[in-house]
Amino acid sequence: MIASCGESLIDFVPDVTGSSSLWTDFVGGSPYNVARGLGRLGIESAFVGAISTDLFGDELLAGLESSGVATDYVVRLDRPSTLSFARVHDSDASYAFYNATSADRNWPGTDNTTLLAAVDALHFGSNSLVLEPAASEFERLMGLAKPTHVVSFDPNVRPQLVEGSNNLTDRFYQLCALADIVKLSADDIGYLEPRTSAADMARRILSQGSAVVFVTCGERPTTAFTPRLEVTRSPKKVRVVDTIGAGDGFTAGLLASLSELGLLSKDRLSSISAEGLDAALDVALRVAAAVCSRRGAEMPTKDDLTEMDR
Repeated sequence: MIASCGESLIDFVPDVTGSSSLWTDFVGGSPYNVARGLGRLGIESAFVGAISTDLFGDELLAGLESSGVATDYVVRLDRPSTLSFARVHDSDASYAFYNATSADRNWPGTDNTTLLAAVDALHFGSNSLVLEPAASEFERLMGLAKPTHVVSFDPNVRPQLVEGSNNLTDRFYQLCALADIVKLSADDIGYLEPRTSAADMARRILSQGSAVVFVTCGERPTTAFTPRLEVTRSPKKVRVVDTIGAGDGFTAGLLASLSELGLLSKDRLSSISAEGLDAALDVALRVAAAVCSRRGAEMPTKDDLTEMDR
C-alpha cells in the first residue's frame, strides 16, 4: 500500500470559455489527487489527512471511496474545507486559496506505528508541509518513515500560500533530506532557486541522500536524475484543456509504475537502471497527459490510458 499524506481541498474552475460567471467544483489537493490517481490505476492506496465534516468534506470523502482509496487514516474535523479558485489562462492555472481555519491544515496527526506497519511507501507534498500546525506533524511522520519506508516528496509550491514564509528554501532542502524520491517542476525551481539550474538543484538534493529526482517542465522534456544517471523523456502530445493536477497525475503514474516494476524499495531505487527510469517516466507522462486533456484534476484509470493510446 502507498499512503499519500497531506491536504485536500475543493477546486473551483471557471467554465471552458474562462468566464468566472460559472464555476464548477472539483475535489482536489495535491496529495489527495495522488491518492486518487493511485487508486484509479489499480494500486492499493490510502489517504492520510484531515477532511472537514461540511458538505465539501463529504464530497472529498466520497471522491476517495469511489476511487478505491482506503480512508482508515482520514480524520474528520468540524472545520471548513479549504477552497481554491483557479483562473485558467492559455491552459495554465493560477490560484486563490481560502484556508485560514481549514480542516486539512489542522490535521492532528495519527497513530504512526499502525500506519507505518500497514504501508510500504508514503508520499508527501505541497501546502500541508508548509502551513502549521499540520506541517510539523507531517514532517514528524516523514522522519519516522525515512529509515524503513520509501518516502516520496513533491513541494508543489503555491506562492499565494507561502509568500512571506521564513526560510522556505531551507525548509525545502530539510524535507528533501527525508525523501528517497523528489519530484520538482520548473516552476518550483524558479520560485525556490531562481538562479540555479535543474541539474544543479538535482545534484544538491541527491547529495543529501535522495535516490532519484524528477524534474518536469510542462511541454518540454522531463528528466530523471540519480547519482549515476540522467534519463530524459518527452511528454505525450495531447489537446490541453487545463494543467490542473497534471503534476499530481505524473506522481501517481510514477509511483504506480515503480510499484508494478518492483522498484519501490530503498535498495532497488538506489540501483535503478536507465531502463527502469524510462519505463516509469513513460507511465508518469501518459497519466499527466491524460489529466491535461480533461477539465480539473481528473485522474485517469488504466482503461482511460489504453483508450488514449489508440
